[in-house]
Amino acid sequence: AVELLLEAARLHPCDRHVQERSCAAVACLVKHSSDACARTAQLGGVELLLAALLLHSEIAPVQAAGCLALWACLGSGDMEGTRDTIADLGGVGQVVQSLQLHPEDVNVQEAGCAALLRLVWQSEKTQALLVAFPSSGVKP
Repeated sequence: AVELLLEAARLHPCDRHVQERSCAAVACLVKHSSDACARTAQLGGVELLLAALLLHSEIAPVQAAGCLALWACLGSGDMEGTRDTIADLGGVGQVVQSLQLHPEDVNVQEAGCAALLRLVWQSEKTQALLVAFPSSGVKP
């Protein structure tokens, strides 16, 4: 199932509805299965989630679903490896940007904060990235 979702996201990067639904479905799958999480990472799913956030930065439902999917990926399977991949691909800044662009959207704020918490939890590397991100408002 993960393969089909990621393929849909890969084939239709500009379709906000496909991106939103793919991100939401990936979140549901990986939340309950470390195997699905590992498969998602193996197939470049983290890159696709971050691409959806970047390409559809003004679309709140895509931002909420993408952040939720990142949160789910970080809670299942190889959390440290996934966190490093997300961080290395600019995911910390991407989540902060989602929060900043949609301050009034409860779904984005909830999913973004949850993802950010898992990104920085017990990780000096990602904590430093958050502090260094321009306009994050986080002080060392």
